[in-house]
Amino acid sequence: MKIARYLRTKGLLYMSANSTQANKERSPLRFFLLCLLTIAGMFALSPILFDWGLHLIQVPVDRYAAIFPALFLIAVWKSPRTKGQKDGYIFLTIAVFIAIVSIGGGFTRWGRLAIPLVAIGLIRISGATSLRKALLSFWLIPTPHFLETTFWPNLVLLYGKGAANFLPELSLQETGMTLMARGTRELSLNLHPADSGWALAAALSGVAYFIGNQKNRTLMRTIASVAFYTIAALPLQALAILAALLLMDTERVVVAREWLNYFPLLAALV
Repeated sequence: MKIARYLRTKGLLYMSANSTQANKERSPLRFFLLCLLTIAGMFALSPILFDWGLHLIQVPVDRYAAIFPALFLIAVWKSPRTKGQKDGYIFLTIAVFIAIVSIGGGFTRWGRLAIPLVAIGLIRISGATSLRKALLSFWLIPTPHFLETTFWPNLVLLYGKGAANFLPELSLQETGMTLMARGTRELSLNLHPADSGWALAAALSGVAYFIGNQKNRTLMRTIASVAFYTIAALPLQALAILAALLLMDTERVVVAREWLNYFPLLAALV
């Protein structure tokens, strides 16, 4: 019995040593494969990434999305490694399909969905972090324009009425775009669909999701925090518009406009 136990123990130790040695031998190959997949993914997504960067240059209010690549890298860097999963190749396949269809079909902006899918796929293959933390990559996508154009008239009208309660001399005009003019100085603040607050909601909810994961909060508590900051973005956007009107009262119309353009980014950084 003792001999059998000894041989069994030695056999298990030998198998374990061989397994460890095999993992060490495969690790350089896996690293090379991940580097190759990353380069291939960057090349395949290059038109989409170029369009993403161009969008952030042209639409200042969506520049909040530029902070999420950094937050994503921080989340990956500070996370303990997990076992790699083969389902990452499925995410990569879906991402490549979306990229090919969107670029070939001429609607590159819909291809932005491929960016987080590639990130998640590489994360799943490498085991660099958990799937929950990898979902932060979806906040790299700026707020869809159709959300802003669908809801912005009612939201801006709500903001205008709220500001009028604080500033009696404020007049609300609707001439194509909504103009909010101060008294008889012929100064007006032209509000855009992006001023509806969706960009601010996306920025704050993404930061809340990042903080919840970094502090290892439960999933339900993290979701509750994301929902809270999404809803809180509406009154905060109203306060931002009110502050812009006060700036405009000092004849700083350009400063007021830039304040609204960069408010989501500033709020996310704070």
